[in-house]
Amino acid sequence: MATILTKKSDTASSVPLAADLTNAAGGAELAVNTADKRVFSKTSGGTVVELGTNPSALTLPSSTSQPSGTANGVPYLNGSKVLTTGSALQFDGTNLGLGVTPGAWANYKAFQIGAQSSLVGNASFALLSQNWLYDGSDKYIANGYATQYYQGSGQHVWRTAPSGTAGNAISFTQAMTLDASGNLLVGGTSGSQKLTVIGASGGSSVIGIANNASGKTYRLYSADSGDNGFTGFGIYDGSAYRMVIDSSGNLLVGTTSSGGRLTVSQTTSGAFPVATRGSDRGVDVQMTGTSGISVYFTTSSGSVFAGQITVSGSTTSYATSSDYRLKENIQPMTGALDRISALKPVTYTWKADGSAGEGFIAHELAEVCPAAVTGKKDGMRIEQYEISPAVPATFDDEGNELTPAIEAVMGEREVPDYQGIDVSFLVGTLTAAIQELKAEFDAYKAAHP
Repeated sequence: MATILTKKSDTASSVPLAADLTNAAGGAELAVNTADKRVFSKTSGGTVVELGTNPSALTLPSSTSQPSGTANGVPYLNGSKVLTTGSALQFDGTNLGLGVTPGAWANYKAFQIGAQSSLVGNASFALLSQNWLYDGSDKYIANGYATQYYQGSGQHVWRTAPSGTAGNAISFTQAMTLDASGNLLVGGTSGSQKLTVIGASGGSSVIGIANNASGKTYRLYSADSGDNGFTGFGIYDGSAYRMVIDSSGNLLVGTTSSGGRLTVSQTTSGAFPVATRGSDRGVDVQMTGTSGISVYFTTSSGSVFAGQITVSGSTTSYATSSDYRLKENIQPMTGALDRISALKPVTYTWKADGSAGEGFIAHELAEVCPAAVTGKKDGMRIEQYEISPAVPATFDDEGNELTPAIEAVMGEREVPDYQGIDVSFLVGTLTAAIQELKAEFDAYKAAHP
């Protein structure tokens, strides 16, 4: 091996002459200018050349070759800190593959990660995808589902595709969009509200609210074309619709069939369909006009009239059904005076507040005029009550559940089913008794002129 000798100069801009350096078979000399950090040598032709300066940029040759390695492989330091190439990172001049040879992408720049995941984009958008390749048309990379997340034009778009076959065409569905106005659209591409949920044509838009403790999911439906038994908006608990607002604006509770602006259906025995609470008022019934029916009572699901409460100006009338068309076997009342004589009017005080009252005891009145009494003596009913209240789940600051939710524990107990009376049912008996008394009096006067 030839010997290399060095010469040094500390003078700035000093350049050696050809005579200052040797280049022979036995050795060669290098001249080093330490002031300028430059190195010189002499060629075999006797010309002094500068081997290096302190450049601001390194100029590489227009082409170079590696004696071994992977085609399109990006050089990197391996575990032994040796510069090498391999299949871990491949660049075909346009697209980059991590752990995979990048596919034949068209129109876009792609960073393909593994066999199916890609980060794709151009000057207008960026797109994160799985199992999708665009080589002039949308295709599956492998068998299975495909998804996309798109950012562009101020929008965020999520797309899904059903399971397909590698190489086949993909048809994406735009599943969710966050538009440039900050509106979130689920199942649709346009909307002016902050949250819009759109179902398939003829189907239902659904928002599910799950209860981890019970396993139930409560769903908000917006049904059309009579879907799910109604047209409108409803709350469904997995087994039945609990509340519905139909297309006419009627509120339906426990049913999907409207009987008016508010329809409440209760099929559980012993339970009240409607319960109201107020500090000094229970129910406020208002009419837009000055007269009409405020409350209308029916039985047999509305087919049989039972009574009504009507208003006229400043007066209120309470009416029970009495139309002759609802009755048969009509006969004059007899024995009314004896029945009135059997009544047991009493005075009393109420246990609730000690106030005084007068009238009848329900079960005693029922012995004389059962139509005026509801319920039965010493009647009881089953009532549900809360043994222990529901406890919500607790979570840490990162949203991890610490303790699960606990449902309320309910029990049943017997409570009094109190009797009531409607003294208006005594009017007929009292009238007949007065008529009987008058007839007796008239007969007495006739016999004793």
